[in-house]
Amino acid sequence: RPTCLYIPEHYEANYAYPLVVWLHGGGGNERDLLTAMPMISQRNYLGLSFRGPLSFRDTATTDSRRRGGYHWPSSDDDLSEFETSLREAVCNLRREYHVHSERVFLAGFDEGATVALDLFLRQPQRYGGAVCLGGTFPKSRHALARFRDLRSKRVLISSGSNDSISTPADNVQAGRLLHSAGMSVSTRIVEAGHEVTRTMLRQIDHWIMDGVCAAT
Repeated sequence: RPTCLYIPEHYEANYAYPLVVWLHGGGGNERDLLTAMPMISQRNYLGLSFRGPLSFRDTATTDSRRRGGYHWPSSDDDLSEFETSLREAVCNLRREYHVHSERVFLAGFDEGATVALDLFLRQPQRYGGAVCLGGTFPKSRHALARFRDLRSKRVLISSGSNDSISTPADNVQAGRLLHSAGMSVSTRIVEAGHEVTRTMLRQIDHWIMDGVCAAT
């Protein structure tokens, strides 16, 4: 599975870095990480991304922005297979770089955000939190089945005020649902459409560091 790695400026081998796992939106690819990570932070994190396994070249689409890019499956079997690949990739990364074992964060945009949240809800013990930018709540009927493991887990949900795909109202509702499961939920609305903005990415840095400071 094609991947992309981001190494922070002035990487220090003696410091245990948080890891941001970035999942691109529909029509993107693994190299979207190289645009996103410097806007999150140039120094604070390692970054890892994957290419979605499905190509829009093989899928009928009227959206020219998606042509030639990749997207993510939504079936349980496909997500379980990807979760295994993700776990192996993180283990391999830790052999070469100093990754903090309790600070692996899933983050994504659009359908990548939905996959990030879905994976997090399936295996909350493996991750420090999840970031959902312009995504939708997973359709699985068992999304909150592991509610005992979800208590106090952290989630950041952000969307554009003019986003017609992931509306502010939908995200507020998703935040309330996650909060009802005992999770620590932060919801942000920014002036934007269905897109990733610099403000959204900077919010990720502040949100992660708030959690890091609270844990120390």
